[in-house]
Amino acid sequence: SVFILFYHYCSFLFISLCDSSLFIFFFFLMIRRPPRSTLSSSSAASDVYKRQYQRRVRGPTRENMPEGEKLSKNELKRRAKEEYKKKQAEEKAAAKAAKAAEDAAKGVNQPKKKKAEEPVDPAEFRGNRLKSIEQLSAAGVSAYPHKWAVDMTIPKFNQTYDHLEKEQKVEGVEVCLAGRVMNLRNQSAKLFFLDLMGEGEKVQAHLEFTVYDNNSDTMQGLAQANGQEAFFEKLERIKRGDIVGVRGQPGKTNRGQLSLFCKQIELLSPCL
Repeated sequence: SVFILFYHYCSFLFISLCDSSLFIFFFFLMIRRPPRSTLSSSSAASDVYKRQYQRRVRGPTRENMPEGEKLSKNELKRRAKEEYKKKQAEEKAAAKAAKAAEDAAKGVNQPKKKKAEEPVDPAEFRGNRLKSIEQLSAAGVSAYPHKWAVDMTIPKFNQTYDHLEKEQKVEGVEVCLAGRVMNLRNQSAKLFFLDLMGEGEKVQAHLEFTVYDNNSDTMQGLAQANGQEAFFEKLERIKRGDIVGVRGQPGKTNRGQLSLFCKQIELLSPCL
């Protein structure tokens, strides 16, 4: 019948189309894909693929860059920056070593930044202070000087020089103050700050090794016997609670803190 003929005709077309589609698919697949033997036998091709992968993941380096290939501008800048940093670090280390050798030649023995912890026991603390006073007396240094000329009180100092600007100092003026040490801290091995309290107000004493007058210090002989400068000898023996006298130039720090930039500090009365 006509229906049976039409059914066979459609089946034939469907099978023909399937066969031709499969043939075209495998044909293009074989054309686009290289033979397996070529990939396995070619070590150069695998090295190229590996190098390209490393460059995508890690970026260009001396190991994965092929010979004769030009570097990008960013890569050149990065390498130049690394070389500059390395050179700067080497120069800084050389300068530091030279300065350390120069200080050693001059006999400057700098203390460590972190000072030894004070004993918590009051009896032990008092014993250490009495021992320190005995050492001063044996070296001919009075732990209780009978005289220290004071130019003004701490409240008067704050009122007189509070108008100064940041990093401004009063040239040609030296002021002598006296007060009790409430706090002692160091910014570096050669820079110390003391908070002095007097008549209910506080002022900051700024002590720097390069400004301090070591030659006129009363502990100069004791410091030389201990193999260090008077600046370090004096600050090692000053403790919180001591009454000290300071002489220096009024001014303000870069943070606007009113301070006395000291050239001299004297221990007037140790706290026991």
